[in-house]
Formats: sequence, C-alpha cells, structure tokens
Amino acid sequence: MQKEEDRQHDQLTIRSRIRSDLEALKLLYLPAMGSITESTRSDYQYRAKASRSDLAHAMVHLIGSIGYSNFKNEVQSVQGKNRASLYGRLRTELYQLQLEPEAFEWNSTAAIDKMAVPDADSYGVVLVSPEGQTLLRQVSGGFGGYCWTFAKGRPDGYESPQQTASRELLEEAGYHCKLIGLLPDRYMGTTGSTIFFVGVPVGDQQPFGTETEETRWVGIQEAHGLLQLTTDPIGRDRDQSVLCDLYRWMSARQEH
Repeated sequence: MQKEEDRQHDQLTIRSRIRSDLEALKLLYLPAMGSITESTRSDYQYRAKASRSDLAHAMVHLIGSIGYSNFKNEVQSVQGKNRASLYGRLRTELYQLQLEPEAFEWNSTAAIDKMAVPDADSYGVVLVSPEGQTLLRQVSGGFGGYCWTFAKGRPDGYESPQQTASRELLEEAGYHCKLIGLLPDRYMGTTGSTIFFVGVPVGDQQPFGTETEETRWVGIQEAHGLLQLTTDPIGRDRDQSVLCDLYRWMSARQEH
C-alpha cells in the first residue's frame, strides 16, 4: 500500500501480521527493505517500507523462483501444518468467488456444474438433507480399514469431477443428487487425494452396489462417532476433516 507520507519518496508500505514473513522477504528477495516497525494498535502489527522499484525487482525475483506444483503442500512443507490449515480455511471463503449467488440456494446447480474444480485422484459427494443430516455409507467387510465413510471414487474415462462424484454417490449410496457446493480442501487419504462436493438428494434411494453394506442419515455428533470407528488413521482423520468442513460450510450458508 502507499500511504500519504510514502508518495514523495515513491515508496510503499509492506504490512504483515507475522514478523518472520517480513524478515524472510528481506533476506531472500528485498534486502533494500527498511527496518521493521511494530504497532500493537494496528490490524497489521508489523510494517516496513521499500521503494516501488526495489519491490518490483523483488517480485520479479520471487516469481522466477517459484517451482512448486501444489501451493498447499509447499506451505505445509516449508511453514508447517498449522499455516497450511489456516490457508485452507481462507480458501473456504475464497471459493465463494467462484459461485454465482444462486448456487447457495438448496435447489440450484448451475454454478457448480460450470465450476473449474482442482485436480484430484478421486471425487465424492457429501450428501445432506434439508434437516441438516449427513449420509454415511458402511463399507462392506471393512475394506481398507474403513467402517463408515462418504461416497467417492476415481473418474471413469473422460468424466468431469462433477460427473464422477455424482456417479459414485449413486453406485455406493443409491442416490441421485444436485450439487450445491464444494468443500475447500484437497483431502488426502491412504490411496490419494479427494475433492468433495456437497449435494442434496433427488428422489428416493435406489439399490446400491455391493461395496456398501448399508447407509444411514445422521447428525453431526453421530457422524463423528461413526467415522471414528474406521481403523485406518489416515482415512479416519481425512473423513473427520471432511465432516468438520461440511458443517463449517453449512453454518456459513445459514448466515447468508
């Protein structure tokens, strides 16, 4: 940003809530940056100044150094799981920019169908009822250490993510659905990553495949307990994260 006092020197004020972020910027890309000041009365506690030209050169250098293939994984690798999780919550809100206003209505799918969805190994649907319950499926024979989980699977041929998720829900849980949302993360399980849509059921339940022993509509507390029965720790943690993000998503929709 350029404050009034910056204009005569053609400099910019760089703000941060984390001092180490400014220190890293100075060390790696912007050695000409001024000293870091601190103010506990500001929403951004740490600030420093740099000339416009120095900052421009630093940005060119920074862009030239980018070599990661996945931002979230890079953040977790360099800055830790907590920072990556925080950015994931930010993505929850930013996803709203990809949706048309009517996509937040329970019975609208237009924006979701047109949405560009991040790449993942699998795609699934977390089905919710108008009463706010969630559909879980019990995995036949406890395959892979899973007990109760969500419907998901890998694309078949040239299916879109939306088509894959909807087909897997029908095959594994017996429901047609309308997709009304997208959860904010790429969730890592034992066999790869999964993107989950949020959907609502359309019509009565149909027969489902042999991969599922039974399905059950449950509230958040019961869902948490059933998902905890999975013995594979990676899959269990993933599904608990999905459940947490689902109810965060539902709470945000209710506020609208």
